[in-house]
Amino acid sequence: MIWLLFLFIHEILSNNGNTILKNLGEKEYSLIKAKSSLPQHGKCWHMALQTLQDSCDKLNDYEHSLLALRLANCFLEDSGHITYDCHLNQLEDERRKCINEMGDRAFSVYNEFYIHATHICFFLNHEAWQSEIDNTINFSSKRTVDARVTLFSILSLNIVIERILVQYYNRTVPQSPDNKAQLLSTTWLYRNIALILCAITLICTYYYYKDKHLENCKTLQRIEQQLNVIQKTVAVSNNIEPIQTSTEESLQYIRQSLTSEEMDHLEGTHFDRLIPHLFVTLGASGDLAKKKIYPTLWWLFRDNLLPKPTTFIGYARSKLTVQQLREKCHPYMKVKSSEEEKYEEFWKLNHYVAGVYDKRDDFERLDRELQKYEQGQVAHRLFYLALPPSVFESVTLRLRLTCMGNKGWTRIIIEKPFGHDAISSQKLSENLASLFSEEQIYRIDHYLGKEMVQNLMTLRFGNRVFNPSWNRDNIASVQITFKEPFGTQGRGGYFDEFGIIRDVMQNHLLQILSLVAMEKPASCHPDDIRNEKVKVLRCIKELQLENVILGQYVGDPDAEDPEAHLGYLDDPTVPTSSNTPTFALAVLKINNERWDGVPFILRCGKALNERKAEVRIQYHDVPGDIFDGKPKRNEMVIRVQPGEALYIKMMTKSPGITFDMEETELDLTYGNRYKDLKLPDAYERLILDVFCGSQMHFVRNDELQEAWRIFTPLLHRIEKEKIQPVPYKYGSRGPKEADDMAKRNNFAYYGSYKWVKP
Repeated sequence: MIWLLFLFIHEILSNNGNTILKNLGEKEYSLIKAKSSLPQHGKCWHMALQTLQDSCDKLNDYEHSLLALRLANCFLEDSGHITYDCHLNQLEDERRKCINEMGDRAFSVYNEFYIHATHICFFLNHEAWQSEIDNTINFSSKRTVDARVTLFSILSLNIVIERILVQYYNRTVPQSPDNKAQLLSTTWLYRNIALILCAITLICTYYYYKDKHLENCKTLQRIEQQLNVIQKTVAVSNNIEPIQTSTEESLQYIRQSLTSEEMDHLEGTHFDRLIPHLFVTLGASGDLAKKKIYPTLWWLFRDNLLPKPTTFIGYARSKLTVQQLREKCHPYMKVKSSEEEKYEEFWKLNHYVAGVYDKRDDFERLDRELQKYEQGQVAHRLFYLALPPSVFESVTLRLRLTCMGNKGWTRIIIEKPFGHDAISSQKLSENLASLFSEEQIYRIDHYLGKEMVQNLMTLRFGNRVFNPSWNRDNIASVQITFKEPFGTQGRGGYFDEFGIIRDVMQNHLLQILSLVAMEKPASCHPDDIRNEKVKVLRCIKELQLENVILGQYVGDPDAEDPEAHLGYLDDPTVPTSSNTPTFALAVLKINNERWDGVPFILRCGKALNERKAEVRIQYHDVPGDIFDGKPKRNEMVIRVQPGEALYIKMMTKSPGITFDMEETELDLTYGNRYKDLKLPDAYERLILDVFCGSQMHFVRNDELQEAWRIFTPLLHRIEKEKIQPVPYKYGSRGPKEADDMAKRNNFAYYGSYKWVKP
């Protein structure tokens, strides 16, 4: 009956969803055991494995934290990151301080293993209890059999003794009443002895069962207490009711860090929906904030793409109320009448703090404001630096000293320009590296968030048809173009500091070039992709002036648009003797096996004849021409803007009775193929990526340094020698010299073809 009682209690414990925690713990424990057997880093996992049982037997806060630290360090060592010795010979206060000073990635790993430890301990305690119950039942069954055998043996022995006595008396003792009485007395004596032995056997068996029952009840109470502690830990960690969901639903709240070194950042589609997020815009009163950042945050909020507990805080020197900030942003928010209620909800989550960028007191006040909305919980902080580079150093230092989250991660978004040349960029990078880890820094280039730029990876590596021809044997030239049909429009003073090369070519166009030209990455992990981009950039030599055409627009007095009458130097904010180029064409060569000899032509400018950004991959002429030179080159055109499209220009027979040829295209225009589809803005994609922790579409430090290495000598020579740009009319294609250089570099421009949107 006792073992049936244990089975009943076990059934009670097995219900109410505890199987979920057991299954999770079993899976994670098995993965750790598997890692402990690996030749590389297996020793760390093996040593952590040896401490698991002892730590789980006394799972208090201290032991829980130590266990999580041991496992987290093994993971960090396994993935080649810095480890932390917070668990080695340190007092509890020192250990907590050490944990709070962890890098963003390390702290995230520690949090994950803190949750994993609860599951593993639940599993180990559950298994220990199950083993003990099984042993008790087996031992109790054995004792029952032993008692039965003992009783049977005693009774059998008594019967044998009685038989021997009867036979003895019958053979040796004369038959008389006294002798019979003596025989009966002796027989009863042996029967009493047998009964006493049986009674002793039963009493011993009873007390054994009773002691074992009490022992197991105490064990059961201890395990119940441990399981309750573990359930509460999981409930607090996940902010959900304990054991109320299925295994698959529980797994949604726990990153599978033991099975994936990317920690669920591979696709960049995961964030902690239940943890408060604080998005801080530094420079909230500026143009970038009102035209891009706040509209983007509103669109993400409107479409329910942000974590539910997200609060928005603006910080700038201007003394504004939230209502005044709202009025500044409203013209760019694109709010429909049906969205008014949601729009009100968005602004209720907005707050504003006024302060300067070089005072610690103001940033401490900002930190106090942030703490109001954290409410003592784990919370994540995102800081968007919509600021000029001149204040980056001051702001980032004060953020590090005063505004880092005590719990949760902190991420910094930096807007271009990332420096003015290689030296200033290196200085900026060194400053950031001294304050934050690379995993915390998100250098945003909004062109990497555009639909067709992101499509380059899929186009190249998801289609077999293109890969065999993606090389110097088939491609004659690659032209990457950025054109704007308007001038500086009164903002020439800002533009004059940088010029078209720093503003567009060195970042946007070079990033596109690296995606077009890079080799296939090992995976879609952000670092694998960025490694290949860096490799191809390292194959490009420093740009020389003889491979560049510079231009500056002048007014066209015959133009219908009054704006076109004004040249760059007519802008009152531009110095009258400025030689800053508003147009540039540069020819780059990639010194590797795939692209040797193929010119990559980067072309960008303001006040040109159209608005366009595209990649034009031009193939070699058909060898052995049989059509008297009529065929034009095949081209693959990836139109980034306006009107996202991909089309391949090719020669076909003209419809009809004659055998004429014409140039046409295989066309994928997004607006035609995907009707009523709203493509997200580039900033929407990129800001959401920051929430998710994906750095796939952000610029890494070594990418940045390679980009500046290529362009800095040219920029310094232009400034030192005061190279004068070639004038070109407002609304033209740009300087004629640019077309001539493109032609000399194997780019054929026919001028007869006009792409028509279907």
